[in-house]
Amino acid sequence: MDQEGQIVPWKNFFVYLTGKTNDAHLDFVGKLEDVGQNEVISPEDSDYLLVFCPITSRVGTDIDEALRHIPVGKRAILVVMHHTFNPEHVVAASSRQVQNQMVLLTVDCLFYNGNLLKCNRNDIAWHEIQKVLGVPPPLRSTWSNYFIRCIRCILSIHWCKKNWKWLTAGGIFLGFAIIPLIWNSRISREIEVTNKTEPKGI
Repeated sequence: MDQEGQIVPWKNFFVYLTGKTNDAHLDFVGKLEDVGQNEVISPEDSDYLLVFCPITSRVGTDIDEALRHIPVGKRAILVVMHHTFNPEHVVAASSRQVQNQMVLLTVDCLFYNGNLLKCNRNDIAWHEIQKVLGVPPPLRSTWSNYFIRCIRCILSIHWCKKNWKWLTAGGIFLGFAIIPLIWNSRISREIEVTNKTEPKGI
């Protein structure tokens, strides 16, 4: 049973897998670590459990089985994982199946093989987790970052075109400076080899 609107000051989480995720859960783990959350190696050291429950039969049955075996006395965020290749796959809210008071939040996500799908369902799940943990959203969206990178690339190309004469002159100067050094080094090596191979007089 989700407790809407509640924000918790949790920092440390323990990952609890109730089935095979093919490492798709690591996407969520990485996102949490990127916003300052810390994965710990034992439930005792955690503020909360991050429970990943991949669905293999019926949603209600799998969730009940998963929550029956999680460590006692720990609050939890439950991530219900639905295996599908379709990013538009529609699932009913699994939170309706959860009556355990220790589960603060239940979210649904879609995954295929070893990756979370790039879809609206997973964006919503991540947003809900951020909201509960009080994690601020990123300053700029992915599209904003992409736009900024494009602008920087265009400006860089424009600068190169504008200053191509200087770049060309610099390249020629560098070439004239390096070629004599290489040539002198080669001659020195040839002289050294000649001296070593030349027979010494008795």
